[in-house]
Amino acid sequence: MAVDKARYVACILVMLIGATARADLVSQGTGIEGNSWGQLFSFTWSSGYDLFAGQIVSGGPFESPTHRNFSDGSWSNGLELGGGSPYQATASGSSTTYIEWEVWFSSDMSDPVTWDFVAFDGDTLTFSARATWNGSFWDTGGTPDWNPTREQLTQNIPLPTPVLLGVAGLAGMVPLRRRLMIRPR
Repeated sequence: MAVDKARYVACILVMLIGATARADLVSQGTGIEGNSWGQLFSFTWSSGYDLFAGQIVSGGPFESPTHRNFSDGSWSNGLELGGGSPYQATASGSSTTYIEWEVWFSSDMSDPVTWDFVAFDGDTLTFSARATWNGSFWDTGGTPDWNPTREQLTQNIPLPTPVLLGVAGLAGMVPLRRRLMIRPR
């Protein structure tokens, strides 16, 4: 009788442990050489995701477009920060639990690079990892320091220079306005 109870408890524990979310960011095969270089990755997350992003920590930068050749046709490269040499890039599409895609870097394949990866399901950050290329192989088991919100990743924030120029232009109009008001008639 005690053996049956122990088996029952063991079965329940196995079911509970098996029901937890599973995630895996994996590099596939060898790098893809071109004018720069790329790497095929796959990402599995058992509860689903509809947006992911990468941010360069060291080395790099990414090449634009950063994310390419998605196995799911609803996915596409999104917002990239840093112009033609992005340091941050997003991709999004229909919610999925598995995808393959290429990530491209504007550096020599022998140069080390580290980038952080985050995934979202709606507004919820569901997964993060640090991927490090040492010039020969990938380690995707690191823990990133980067914890962005979805809003931060999907809204194009104005650059400081245009904002400052706008303020300077408005400030320059104040004396002009005063001069026009004082002018005798």
